[in-house]
Amino acid sequence: MSASDSFDLRDLLQSPEEIIAQQREQLARAEELQAKINEVTGTAKSDDERIQVSFSESAGVTSLTLDPRVLRMPSEDLAAEIVRLVNAARQDTHAQIQVVLDVTLGEDGRPDMEELNEQVTAMKQQMNEFMQDTVRMDGELDVYIERMRKLAEDASPPPPSS
Repeated sequence: MSASDSFDLRDLLQSPEEIIAQQREQLARAEELQAKINEVTGTAKSDDERIQVSFSESAGVTSLTLDPRVLRMPSEDLAAEIVRLVNAARQDTHAQIQVVLDVTLGEDGRPDMEELNEQVTAMKQQMNEFMQDTVRMDGELDVYIERMRKLAEDASPPPPSS
């Protein structure tokens, strides 16, 4: 996974428009990845190449080719060989999908932990600054509110005398 593709904790402080644009981009990449995965087809052949099986994650067994000579095999042996080849084709499909994922997401499909730690440190610093600004603004607001209260009291007419 490249640095620009990984999760960035600073995303939490982005504007809603920026977040929506990034989500749309991520959705498009996910749809592209899903399309690539759907295109993957694994195959397996018997040692004598008389039986061939193709398998895809989206459709399961997509083809089964039997040379007519395999029909002379005992049915139990033929069935066992077909099951073995279906499983081998499925494993081939999963191996190919893993290659697609590795190319798209990185070798382990996870973000770089060093980069993530740097982002956490930067995020903590930003949050500390935000909290300091909030405390400072809270104090300033208290001063402004008190001034407004005094102005309102000074501008109010005196209560009527009875």
